[in-house]
Amino acid sequence: MSSSSRGVLSRITLSKGELLSNILFIALLIAVFNLERIIEEKEELEEINKFVALSADMEIQDLNEENQRLLTDIKNLKSIIDSMEKMADDKKIPVTTPAPVTPPASTKVAANQPTPAPVDEPIDVQLDRTEPILENKSFLEHALIQCNRQGSLIRNEKISLEFIIFVNKNGKASNVQLSDNNPELRGADLRLSKLLKYALRKSSYKPGSKNNDTVSMSYKLRRTYGKNFCG
Repeated sequence: MSSSSRGVLSRITLSKGELLSNILFIALLIAVFNLERIIEEKEELEEINKFVALSADMEIQDLNEENQRLLTDIKNLKSIIDSMEKMADDKKIPVTTPAPVTPPASTKVAANQPTPAPVDEPIDVQLDRTEPILENKSFLEHALIQCNRQGSLIRNEKISLEFIIFVNKNGKASNVQLSDNNPELRGADLRLSKLLKYALRKSSYKPGSKNNDTVSMSYKLRRTYGKNFCG
């Protein structure tokens, strides 16, 4: 083989080597890109699993607490019924009709004696009703607990939400629900609404009052929550 032929062959071999190197480099870039996508998808899946687990735990706690309250209410109601039945039995006393009273013979009505003016019937004055008041310090403490349990930032937008809260006369919320007057909730906003609902259930309230007595009462609470509430 001549020297000129060996030079051409060397250049062809070198070109093939460079081509192979370029192909390997491109394959490496594709592999790195796919690896980054796999890692991102894995992180997103882990975050979704955490949220699902937290939501399930919160729902189970809600159900347990609701069952416990129902059992307590049933026991209290049974106790009240038993007391009322006992009081009814104690008051079963024979009733006798008193004999008519005859006025003394000396009692006479003067001819021109003025007739007393009629007495006005008492007016039932209904005092103002006072709705329950959420204690902000208690709410923030329980919201912070739920944010820490969340384990990751809820990237919600600024949003205004309205809840219907039933507060008993002891200042405890027995039920919290979203009202119909809310936007359609999805993604992070939906997760935030569930977190707030749970925090409102755990919070303390100044109970509502009527006629100067504390009473159980439901009321609507609307508040605006900032962007990235748990941030």
